[in-house]
Amino acid sequence: MIYEPPVEPEPPTICEQVKEHLPGVEEHYDSTFPEELAIPIPDPTEVELVENKRLTPHTHWQDVRELTFIMSAEFSYDPGETVTIYPKNFPEDVQALIDLMDWNDVADKALHFKAQWPDLYLDDYLITGAPNLYPLDKTTLRELLIHNLDITAIPKRSFFALIAQYTTDPTHRQRLEEFSNYSYTDELYDYTTRPRRGILEVLQDFPSVKIPWKYVCACFPVIRGRQYSIASGGNGATHIENQDCIQFQIIVALVKYRTVLKKVRQGLCSRYLASLPEGTQLDVQFKKQHKFYNLAQVNPDYPLILIAPGTGLAPARSLIWEREKLYIDDKIEVGRSYLFYGGRNKDADFLYHYEWENYHALQVEVFTAFSRDQKEKIYVQDIIRKEGELVERLIREEKAIIYVCGSSGKMPKAVREALIDVCVEHSPNGRSRERIEAKFERYEKEGRYIQETW
Repeated sequence: MIYEPPVEPEPPTICEQVKEHLPGVEEHYDSTFPEELAIPIPDPTEVELVENKRLTPHTHWQDVRELTFIMSAEFSYDPGETVTIYPKNFPEDVQALIDLMDWNDVADKALHFKAQWPDLYLDDYLITGAPNLYPLDKTTLRELLIHNLDITAIPKRSFFALIAQYTTDPTHRQRLEEFSNYSYTDELYDYTTRPRRGILEVLQDFPSVKIPWKYVCACFPVIRGRQYSIASGGNGATHIENQDCIQFQIIVALVKYRTVLKKVRQGLCSRYLASLPEGTQLDVQFKKQHKFYNLAQVNPDYPLILIAPGTGLAPARSLIWEREKLYIDDKIEVGRSYLFYGGRNKDADFLYHYEWENYHALQVEVFTAFSRDQKEKIYVQDIIRKEGELVERLIREEKAIIYVCGSSGKMPKAVREALIDVCVEHSPNGRSRERIEAKFERYEKEGRYIQETW
């Protein structure tokens, strides 16, 4: 990167405008929400946030949000689609890094990315060795740090090897080189991963490190877009009075916790979405999951078995609302939906309980498992076994389509085992476990067993 002198005077910044109208106000960068400049991501769709609502009680430890967006009515989406949102760093954190690195004299000058071998031009994008880096046109260093580079990520071993070159303190250099050495894996884990210590905090711990500003793209990872399953469908997507637009919703469990250092941590995207003001316009990316909705769309009469703990409810809810529209508006006979939902506590974690309990037109039957509401823990796989006769009949006789949505940890495997167990136990022909397992493998290929986990 090199300096590129501005061709014409830049318009006044927000801080300058405030200072002009309020004489005596000291110019500074605070924790206000980052300015919504649209980075040039591929295939963008412009959306606007119209509601940022908490679904769980404020007394509950887990903050789960429902974010409702609107977009032009010329767009549409199907159940199972995901939306990618690119979070941003907050200006106060970026200013802290700029101060620490002594970058104030260059922070607001326009930059130019100069191609060097093996850099390549692709269409109008310059590939600079940093995948998914989409800088603003004539970006400044400050803008690059706000919109493009993740300064809160947990650093990898290579980061310590790199920054060890930019300190004149021999004690700091020795410690940084130790963290980059495979012989000190345990020490690196205890310093970074265990307390979830981010890049900015590491640099604050080693203030002698002064990274040359031109190497920021080599030192800091690119901010990755976060994918979220769409939680709306049917009339929930299309019915907006007096507006030529449609809406979509996502459900987000915000990441916020206290580490072993007794310090509160918040994920980059969680902090961004929690603070996202209503009325904000941003560019997002939509991605279709063709296999997810294909069979259910072609055969709306097939019943659905939806297994969705926590925020895994999002794609399941999308399917339910889509079928509600077919049943109510389009007068199409649809199969019932059987939702197996899991959470910790009924009073705090039963997302959208009012929809399932009070709106019978949805053609949905709900079975719940709340793990902490009784002495023994109960999970969705336990409820599947409890309702084993019904589940086996739906799969064998009614060609039910099975969806498993949610965490990619132990849950999907435990659920699959439970489904196979009940099919073996309640099979009228006494089929062996091997034959049932082979059937489930075939169901996956046919799109009758779909696992949407993250």
